[in-house]
Amino acid sequence: MSTFLEQLRSDVERHAGVNHLFLQRCATSPFSREDYRVFGENHYPLVCVFTNYLERLLLRAPSSEAKLWLAKVLVDEYGEGSEGEDHATLYGHFLRAAGSSMPDRGARAIVPEPAAEFIREHRRIVTEEPFLVGLGAVGPGHEWAIPRMFAAVIPGLQRAGFTPEEINYFTLHVAQDV
Repeated sequence: MSTFLEQLRSDVERHAGVNHLFLQRCATSPFSREDYRVFGENHYPLVCVFTNYLERLLLRAPSSEAKLWLAKVLVDEYGEGSEGEDHATLYGHFLRAAGSSMPDRGARAIVPEPAAEFIREHRRIVTEEPFLVGLGAVGPGHEWAIPRMFAAVIPGLQRAGFTPEEINYFTLHVAQDV
């Protein structure tokens, strides 16, 4: 089993989306806060719905052990380890620092179609596909990808003048998702 997981982790970390040119440019290009506002507003809906995927999986988990593991992940997502602020709230701090009012618009925010399709497909996966398929999508598919992706974004955020507090969502995930 460990050989399978090692290969899966390698596949996730080498995936084109995880190593997208835009992410690599974040690491080296002088993007502005405005550039990161646009990036953040497109990413924010994905952040806000992530716990919903886990909650749907929790209801379908085949055993108490699986439910306990998912519950522990949800506790982190709800704010354990981040002074009680859930991850969407932390991301909202970043967006406001970038000049966005999106977190204050709540349900009135317009979700870009590519993000909406991504959300619909993930909801379908965690609701209709076998439990392990859903777990794979939001477990290794997300949790192993995020530290690598954010490690490329953080240097650009720092270069654009964001403070450590303003980018806590990103640095927290590099440490927490490992």
